[in-house]
Amino acid sequence: MRVSTPPLLISLPLKLSQGLIDFDVEIAKCEKKLNLARLNLEKIRKVESQPDYEETVPKGVRLANEDKVGPKVYPLFYDT
Repeated sequence: MRVSTPPLLISLPLKLSQGLIDFDVEIAKCEKKLNLARLNLEKIRKVESQPDYEETVPKGVRLANEDKVGPKVYPLFYDT
Protein backbone atom coordinates (compact mmCIF):
# COMPACT_ATOMS: atom_id res chain seq x y z
CA MET A 1 0.00 0.00 0.00
CA ARG A 2 1.25 3.48 -0.82
CA VAL A 3 0.09 6.72 0.71
CA SER A 4 0.24 9.75 -1.52
CA THR A 5 -0.13 13.27 -0.25
CA PRO A 6 -0.57 16.08 -2.76
CA PRO A 7 0.94 19.50 -2.11
CA LEU A 8 -1.19 21.72 0.08
CA LEU A 9 -1.63 25.45 -0.36
CA ILE A 10 -3.55 27.39 2.23
CA SER A 11 -4.36 30.99 1.59
CA LEU A 12 -5.73 33.01 4.50
CA PRO A 13 -6.30 36.73 4.91
CA LEU A 14 -4.05 37.63 7.84
CA LYS A 15 -3.85 40.89 9.70
CA LEU A 16 -0.13 40.80 10.27
CA SER A 17 0.19 44.47 11.11
CA GLN A 18 -2.07 44.00 14.15
CA GLY A 19 -0.09 41.04 15.49
CA LEU A 20 -3.10 38.72 15.66
CA ILE A 21 -1.19 35.59 14.70
CA ASP A 22 1.76 34.02 16.44
CA PHE A 23 3.30 31.97 13.65
CA ASP A 24 5.55 29.95 15.95
CA VAL A 25 2.52 28.80 17.96
CA GLU A 26 0.52 27.99 14.82
CA ILE A 27 3.42 26.05 13.29
CA ALA A 28 3.85 24.09 16.53
CA LYS A 29 0.13 23.18 16.48
CA CYS A 30 0.39 21.98 12.88
CA GLU A 31 3.50 19.95 13.63
CA LYS A 32 1.79 18.30 16.59
CA LYS A 33 -1.21 17.33 14.43
CA LEU A 34 1.10 16.07 11.68
CA ASN A 35 3.08 13.92 14.12
CA LEU A 36 -0.13 12.43 15.50
CA ALA A 37 -1.33 11.65 11.98
CA ARG A 38 2.00 9.98 11.16
CA LEU A 39 1.79 7.89 14.33
CA ASN A 40 -1.74 6.75 13.46
CA LEU A 41 -0.64 5.93 9.92
CA GLU A 42 2.24 3.81 11.22
CA LYS A 43 -0.16 1.91 13.48
CA ILE A 44 -2.53 1.18 10.62
CA ARG A 45 0.33 0.08 8.34
CA LYS A 46 1.66 -2.23 11.07
CA VAL A 47 -1.74 -3.88 11.47
CA GLU A 48 -2.22 -4.16 7.70
CA SER A 49 1.19 -5.80 7.30
CA GLN A 50 0.12 -8.81 9.38
CA PRO A 51 -0.10 -11.95 7.21
CA ASP A 52 -3.65 -12.78 8.30
CA TYR A 53 -4.99 -9.21 8.13
CA GLU A 54 -7.44 -9.89 5.29
CA GLU A 55 -8.89 -12.96 7.00
CA THR A 56 -9.10 -11.74 10.59
CA VAL A 57 -10.09 -8.08 10.29
CA PRO A 58 -13.72 -7.39 9.38
CA LYS A 59 -14.35 -5.77 6.03
CA GLY A 60 -15.84 -2.66 7.63
CA VAL A 61 -12.68 -2.07 9.65
CA ARG A 62 -10.49 -2.63 6.59
CA LEU A 63 -12.53 -0.11 4.61
CA ALA A 64 -12.34 2.40 7.47
CA ASN A 65 -8.56 1.98 7.56
CA GLU A 66 -8.36 2.52 3.81
CA ASP A 67 -10.32 5.75 4.25
CA LYS A 68 -7.97 6.88 7.00
CA VAL A 69 -4.81 6.41 4.94
CA GLY A 70 -6.21 7.61 1.61
CA PRO A 71 -5.68 11.12 0.29
CA LYS A 72 -8.03 13.73 1.72
CA VAL A 73 -9.29 16.92 0.15
CA TYR A 74 -11.03 19.42 2.36
CA PRO A 75 -12.41 22.68 1.01
CA LEU A 76 -11.29 25.54 3.22
CA PHE A 77 -13.41 28.26 1.71
CA TYR A 78 -16.58 28.25 -0.29
CA ASP A 79 -17.23 30.84 -2.96
CA THR A 80 -20.61 32.43 -2.41
